[in-house]
Amino acid sequence: MNKPEVIKPITASDKPKTMKLSSAHKILLKLHLFLYSAVMALLILIWALVGDISFFLPAFPLLGWGIGIGLHLIGYLIYFDKVSYLTKIKEQSTLGLLFIFHAFIYVMVNLIVLCGDLITPGVVFFYWPLSMWGIGIIFHAIGFFTWNILMVNERVKIMRKYPNYDARKINKIATRKISNLWILVAHITYFIIVNILIYTVIPNLFNVDLGDINIIDRTIYWSTVIVIHIFSFFLYFYIESIKPNLKGFIIHASLYVASNILLIYEWTKSDIAYFWPIYSLILWGVILCIHIFASLRYDNSKARGLLLWKYSFISHLAIYAIGILLMAINMIIFAIDLSDIVHPLMGWGIGVSVHTAIYLNIRLKIKAFWKGSFIIHLAAYISTNIYLIILNVMMGGFPWSVIAIVGWGIGLGVHAILAYVR
Repeated sequence: MNKPEVIKPITASDKPKTMKLSSAHKILLKLHLFLYSAVMALLILIWALVGDISFFLPAFPLLGWGIGIGLHLIGYLIYFDKVSYLTKIKEQSTLGLLFIFHAFIYVMVNLIVLCGDLITPGVVFFYWPLSMWGIGIIFHAIGFFTWNILMVNERVKIMRKYPNYDARKINKIATRKISNLWILVAHITYFIIVNILIYTVIPNLFNVDLGDINIIDRTIYWSTVIVIHIFSFFLYFYIESIKPNLKGFIIHASLYVASNILLIYEWTKSDIAYFWPIYSLILWGVILCIHIFASLRYDNSKARGLLLWKYSFISHLAIYAIGILLMAINMIIFAIDLSDIVHPLMGWGIGVSVHTAIYLNIRLKIKAFWKGSFIIHLAAYISTNIYLIILNVMMGGFPWSVIAIVGWGIGLGVHAILAYVR
């Protein structure tokens, strides 16, 4: 029988650290509030003296920056336990925290859209984000207010089925299931409402011919995603005979098959002779092969952390090499200047170099922020400047790449000092 996890209480030595951190964040919050108030007061003064008094233009910076200041304030109140209600939500679920932030952003953004609507003559559009985003907010709110009831019922079911599971594991499973259920319900609802609007309201409202935009095809594509989403939910939470890591591969494979069938269908309707779905079939297929290898070789307890980064890195290297090769073959077949391969080679190569740096951080277990971020910064610096030098040589003329190398190098030097000089 598994022993329940013992949560280590906060000791006396931990409290000063927490207090110092809280004080530092409190100072930052006060500085943020002061800057916000001072700048907004200045903007309102300028508007009152020289602005158009028919509309309160400072509303845009007030609300726009207000999103940032509001998130800062809510985050401080939540994570340093300044409001008991918010502390209770934090202890209950991540979904609750997300709803607090979500609701705040929803209100602020829609106020900004409303202000934009008010100064745009002859156009009324504020109700679209208000209503369509509102559907998501409603489902999030229902999930938020029914969370405790659903969690209690789900925990009881799991405890009856798996009496050996500890409380932490039970909560984790229940949280994952309930969260995914609401996401699925919201997705299906959006699909139904949007398609009702598309086939009834929008054509009449905007005088659109649905045949001109192949709307039926788009509905088929979205319905394919919906079916895979439903299938994924039931596969993960109701089929126990398949290991979780293998379930991930099955969902991945279903997406691969469905997506490529749709791409091939699109190709058959186009006038392009070249079979462009080959890129998706081969490059995505390589990732799929690596996925099944990792799924069969490692069980769910091991297929995480380092292994996840290892195989994502291997996949990236593989599709990078094969992708560049396919592009080169394509250029030769269609008589395209092969020197143009340098752009995807180096542009994509920058992403590969950054991925390599991240993998090295994980592999070498570098946890220090400044050291880990410096390795990533260095990889981006080297790969990007190599590309700039190549571009400079191809274009000729003034050696402008030197300016980028030296200028960026100053920032890199500062980063190196922060990382390694104590």
